[in-house]
Order: sequence, then structure tokens, then C-alpha cells
Amino acid sequence: MKFLIIFFITVFVQAAPEKSLEQNILQIEKDIAEAYGKISVNNQAIATAQKQISDINQNVEDKKKYLAKRLLAQKSIKSMSWFLALDTKNKAILDRNFKIFKNINSSDVTALYEYKLALEEVKNQEQLLESENKKLVELTKYLQNQEAKLKKAEQEQIALLEKIRNIDHLLNYKGKLSLPARAPLLERFGSSHDRDNQYALLVKGLVMDGKDKQAVSAFGPGKVIFRDQVPYWGDSVIISHKGGYYSVYAGVDNAVVKVDDVVLNEQIIAYMNGKEFYFELRHLNIPLNPLSWIRKDND
Repeated sequence: MKFLIIFFITVFVQAAPEKSLEQNILQIEKDIAEAYGKISVNNQAIATAQKQISDINQNVEDKKKYLAKRLLAQKSIKSMSWFLALDTKNKAILDRNFKIFKNINSSDVTALYEYKLALEEVKNQEQLLESENKKLVELTKYLQNQEAKLKKAEQEQIALLEKIRNIDHLLNYKGKLSLPARAPLLERFGSSHDRDNQYALLVKGLVMDGKDKQAVSAFGPGKVIFRDQVPYWGDSVIISHKGGYYSVYAGVDNAVVKVDDVVLNEQIIAYMNGKEFYFELRHLNIPLNPLSWIRKDND
């Protein structure tokens, strides 16, 4: 899956009373984005450790079966092997028999040693997996804590914005917005782990099924600052919102807006192109989870 990489946009926050609060929110958003990245890397390490444990366990089972057969064979020839080896007056045959027994013994010792090493490797990988799982738990707790801090900081900023009557600031719409379209979600924001293909994926937005070619609506009031073709997705639109926020709509067709157009919340701006539709929300250059901005009944 390819995801749209949006160029970084430098925006200066003009409202002086909210500057420090805005910086605090931006730092928390950076921490959250970094935490999602670390979780993605951690998921990859866990997947690798699980695969190695599976492979080593299979190797251990194969060696165990081999050694079991060899022990049975040793038991069956124990009483007569040396007698048969010595039951000849031909020196060449006697030397050959000694060599055969020596090779068999050496092979069994090697197999036992490799079996021991394989068991130790399983233990090491299980310890590594346990360590990675602990890291994942700690990262998840940290992420939850940062998201709680972000929610509190945004509530404070909303209260401040209401005091200065800046009703068009996108934060004032948080929890009241609708997704650009009501289409099935193929990929959600954040880190996901594909166990079948053994990889971790970091999604910076939402990927929707656009086969029904639904109308695409603006995610809050703002101004169109980009409309052009981008690799993989085709026709795409970017809307700038007050407060340093940007919404991205990729994989659209028949756009009814152009650059510099001012749009209202939920105003139709384009239609899906029949393939995948990608939606992204950013605060400056930090990707945000759009699902935390919508109404409860719109998830």
C-alpha cells in the first residue's frame, strides 16, 4: 500500500494569546507521531522474533525426531555391533568397520550439540520477544498518556478561542465533524501489523473504498490551496484550515473547487474516482488521527 507524502508547509500562528499553548499542542502531536512510529518498528521486531521462534522450533522438532531414531538404532545394535565389527580377519574390512562406527558416533554427538544450541536459541528468542512485548506495553501506555494530554490542551485552546471569538478555527469543530465520505475503511490511522506477510505498516491517514464514487465533502471550513495530480492517487485536493491545520483528499475525480476557493464545512468538493480514496489531517507537518475529530455517530 502506497500512502501520499505531503510536502511540509510552514505556517506561522498569528494569534499571540494562543502561541505557547499552540507550541505545547504541537510538541504533544510530535510525541504522538513518534510513538506511532516506534510502535510500528516494535511490531516489526515482534513479528521477526515470532517467525524465528517458529523456524527454530521446527528445527528442534526435526532434530528431536532424528535423535530418537538414532537412539533406537543404537539400542538395537548395542549388543552385537562390536562383535560384528571384530568378526573378521581382514584388516581392510576391520578398519572400514571402525571408521563407520566412528563416523556414526561423531554424527550423533554433533546432532546432540546442535539440538542443545537450538534449544538455547529458542530461549534467547523468547526472552527477546518478552522484552519487545514489554516495550510495546510501555509505548502504548505512553501513547495513551500523550493523547490524554493532547485532549486536555486542545480543550484549553478551544476555551481560549471561544473567548477571542475565533469561531472558524478548526479546533472549534473537533468532535462535531463528519468524515469526507461514508465509505468502508480499508486502513485506519496508526500502526497495523500484518501477521501473514510479517510486516508493520504506519498509516498517516485513512484509506477508504471509493468504488461507489461517493461525494467527498470538506472536513471543516477552509481555503483550497492545492488541486493537482499526484503519483499513484491521481487528482487530489488540499484545504488549509485556520490554526495551521490541513486536510488532504487524494484519489478524487470531478473536483468542483479550484485553488483559492473558500469552502464551508461539509461542502462537496469532489467525487471518489472509483478506486481507493485517501484522507489525511495534519497540524503543520504532524499527521493527526481524523477519527478523534469526528462525531460519535460518524465512526
